[in-house]
Amino acid sequence: MRKTLVALAVIVALCAGYVIWPFASLFDVVRAAKAGDVARIEERLDVPALRRAFTAQMMEAHARVTGKSLDRSGLLAGFVGAFADPLVERLVTSRVLTELMQRGWSQSLLPVGPATAVEGLDPNALGDVFRLYLYADYGIGEVRFRVPVNKERDQQYRVRLSLHGLTWKLAALDLPHHVQDHLVREFLKHEGVLEKRLGALRGN
Repeated sequence: MRKTLVALAVIVALCAGYVIWPFASLFDVVRAAKAGDVARIEERLDVPALRRAFTAQMMEAHARVTGKSLDRSGLLAGFVGAFADPLVERLVTSRVLTELMQRGWSQSLLPVGPATAVEGLDPNALGDVFRLYLYADYGIGEVRFRVPVNKERDQQYRVRLSLHGLTWKLAALDLPHHVQDHLVREFLKHEGVLEKRLGALRGN
């Protein structure tokens, strides 16, 4: 009986540890960004997953900004993909990600930020652990959070952490839609060649 109770206690402790573990990692990543610790952020990035997540965000934002529904198998998707690739490669750098989490915008990426106020992530304002847990979405080897929990959905960041060995890494940082849309508008402005190509495509 005693051995059974010990085994159950160990199992409960392991389960509790697994539940709490990603929360500690979330706060660790946000604290590192707030402190401007680019090297620490670099250690906690799942770059391939971030690249896929940002590509999806930028393609959806491009559809919102241009008003063109995106057929991912069509010619337009090829043009949009060509637009998204260089932007995504700049987004997945540790410095840009640090600035996005720290201030809500990265001047290293593009100098002109959104006209509406944008906030970064503050480790003291993410929300209490109970509410974070309540709104967290657990998967196999990954956890998704919407933060800060006290903000409206359109002002929240969606953070996905994935487990690599014994380390939870940042696998996705979904920006508020108005930030995504502003990124696309500013990048289109800087990459005017693509706009001409899209205009020619619409004219056909």
